[in-house]
Amino acid sequence: MKAALIVIGVIFTVFLLLNRCSQHEPATAQTIQNNPVEQRQTTLDQIVLLQPLKQHAFKDYETIQQTANAAVQPEEMLAAVNSTLWWKLREIVEKQADDEGQRLWAKAYLQQLYDAKRKGNCFAVAFPLYGKTTIDERRNLLSIATQQQTAAALNYILTHQGSRSVVDRMQAPPAWIQIAEKLRQDYGADADLLNAGETAPDKNRQCEVVIRSFEYILSLPAEQQGPVLRWMLDRHIAVSVF
Repeated sequence: MKAALIVIGVIFTVFLLLNRCSQHEPATAQTIQNNPVEQRQTTLDQIVLLQPLKQHAFKDYETIQQTANAAVQPEEMLAAVNSTLWWKLREIVEKQADDEGQRLWAKAYLQQLYDAKRKGNCFAVAFPLYGKTTIDERRNLLSIATQQQTAAALNYILTHQGSRSVVDRMQAPPAWIQIAEKLRQDYGADADLLNAGETAPDKNRQCEVVIRSFEYILSLPAEQQGPVLRWMLDRHIAVSVF
């Protein structure tokens, strides 16, 4: 009898705890829903490429946070954050990154292209300036592994300052001339789609040219790869916010 009473007491205690938890969770969700600051912070925490800045470039993160807090509507906030973060990431990748950082970023970008091509919207990643997609839509094009790979590349860039190739912005490196010839052999006149942006009539073909370009670049010896990547990333925008 005593044992039975103990069992009943344990069951009653567990029931009370579960009941309290079930009441607490909706209350917490309701609190976030009614708190604009919490809502904005939750949205910011979901942006994958913002988290490395939060960890390693907090002043830049605070600037983006202030941009979010200055917005009134959620759509306005996301648009403002997307634009501010996009320009900051371009500065980091194109100007701040050392050669190894750019190599890691290019490898992650190539994987983004593969993922987006499989999902049927490679253009959104190949030409983010013209893609007209939201942060969530771009994130949904990419696998979790690709998102993590890109964030890891950004983490590296923000925490390393290695050697940087010196290139003449107005003159293509010799190794790129060789790649351009290969692209012409592979695609004929369609090789020019690399620079066509939103005017390309065949976006799938255009995506293939972009992918092949970065495959060729990443297959170069290290001493040639650095200058070509730095020259290329100065011309082809390889940054998307997700």
